Order: sequence, then C-alpha cells, then structure tokens
Amino acid sequence: MKSLMQTDLYLRSADNFKIPQKLDAMLKGNAGRRLSYEEMTPIINHALRTFKDAAFLKAIEDFKNGNIIMVYCGDDMTKALPPFLPFVKFAMNGNKKILLDMSYMVTVRDTECTVKQLESFYALMLTAEFSLNIFDPKCILPADVITSMAEMWAKTFCKVLNRLISLNINPERYEAFMYFSEQFFCRYILETPAITADSVANSLLKNGKSSLINKIEAEVSTKQLPIYESLDKFCSVMFNAEVSGVHSGLRGSSSEINYVTYLSAFMNEYDKSSLYALAAFPYFFLVYVRVNVGSRDINYRSLQPIMMNSRLFAKMLKEITRSL
Repeated sequence: MKSLMQTDLYLRSADNFKIPQKLDAMLKGNAGRRLSYEEMTPIINHALRTFKDAAFLKAIEDFKNGNIIMVYCGDDMTKALPPFLPFVKFAMNGNKKILLDMSYMVTVRDTECTVKQLESFYALMLTAEFSLNIFDPKCILPADVITSMAEMWAKTFCKVLNRLISLNINPERYEAFMYFSEQFFCRYILETPAITADSVANSLLKNGKSSLINKIEAEVSTKQLPIYESLDKFCSVMFNAEVSGVHSGLRGSSSEINYVTYLSAFMNEYDKSSLYALAAFPYFFLVYVRVNVGSRDINYRSLQPIMMNSRLFAKMLKEITRSL
C-alpha cells in the first residue's frame, strides 16, 4: 500500500499548500492547539450513542492514550492543513501516531467543543484507527475487499469522465477505462503484484477482454508506456487519443481533457476534501466511510450510487477490523 507522501499528487500539492511547513508547525506546537480528551468527551459520548463498533472504541482509546492527536486551528485557518488532508500518519520516538486536523470539523469556544457533523467525526476516527494500526506499506487487504474497492475507485474515477467527455456513451470505451482504472488502483495505490491486479480487473469483466482493451494493452506494451507509474502518467496514457481514443488538450476545451482539468473536475464533482482519494487508499477509504454513514460534508448525492451499500460496508468493516 503506497504512502501518501510517495504519490505524485501529494508531491504536486505539498509546496502549493505549504503542507510540510504546516505539519512541522503543528507537531512542534507552533500552530493551533491540541484538543484534550476531556474537551472532546461530550462529542465522543454523543457519538457512542450511535456508533459502538470495536474499531471506534479502539480509536477512542488511542486518542485517550495519545496515539491519536487532535489539533485545532480554527482561530487561524491559515495554519490549518488543506481540507483534503484531515489526518497524517507520522512517527514519534519510534512510535506510530496519527495527527487529526479538526479545524474544519469542530468549533471551539473557550474549552467547549461542538462537532459540525457527527457522522464525519466517526468516519475520521475510524479511518485514523485503521491507518494507525493496519494501513501501512506492508498491509495486505483481504481479496474481496481489494476487488470491491477497486471497482468503486474505478467507478469514482470514470464518473468524472462521464461528465467531462460523456465516456459512458461508448460502452466499450467505458469498460476499458474501468478495467485500466481497476488495474491502476491495485498496482499503484495498493501496490499489489501484477498477477493480483490482473485477476481483480479480469474478474470484473462481464464477457472477457474487449478488442479495445487488447488494443490499449498492446500499445502500452509496445511503446513501454509507464501507465501505472503515477496518477499523472496514468491520465496521460488514458487521455491519449492514439492509445484510447480520448483526446488530451488545453484547459478549457469542452472536448479535450488532461491531468489538470481532470483534477479540477474531480474536486467539483465530489468536493475538494476528496482529492487525495485519488492517490492513497486511507483517504479513499475515508470517503467510502463518510458516504456509508451518511455524512453530508461531501457530495453525497454523486457518491451514493457508487459507494452506498450497508451490507457490503458492514462486511468490509468486519474483514478489516479482524486485523486490529
């Protein structure tokens, strides 16, 4: 599983949003202030009336023990992390920690904290707990979790293209984009072996590989295109007319698309806070949880048809929680 810090999307945005400097200031206590367990107890107790699963209870314990740290910059939002980076995993004295930026989620007056979205708080705590103890470079997710998540990530990716270039008007091309998006999710984001990615992507095809999929694979192989090397390169290959038939071009063109226009369209479609869902699994998982618990601080209407499935959500949580 690839770390966010290793992704091209993070490297592209880190300097623009001064992320390293803001993180450093937060960790040194020079930005915002840390929220104590006592301050957050009313919110936690409120959440426990609805959410009582083992992972959430473990997250509360890790917050109480200092493994999860909450920082609030509401008094000076220029010091807050961007909304698409609500948590960061780091090491302190050899121990794993998670920093949560609560600036967009809670309001603090004196020592009284109120939460804007209880469901979003739960989603963040749950994802923080899994990121602290499970989601790391050596993590191997259960096969059914990989398959379900790969399909959802691909649908999330392709829905933006439906808006931009009416991708779904051509069923064969839509299927091909789904296939290569699933491959990208497995190979780049989860860093699975190629054989695993092939198995997942092929299992989701209804009638085997189409002639277009075979054509694109041949182009990638013959020209040695680095399709799974980064999100930027994936987009460059898939938006190349000679490879897929989809044109890439200048920003503002109604019929053409490139990496920059895609990122902008992605945030417009789902909300700015969802950006890193394109790059690293924990942030995609956070979006998935937010949708399934009914958090309305993202574009729920757009994501709900892709991700909302209570039975599957419960099954996935059970599968992942086993590793805690």
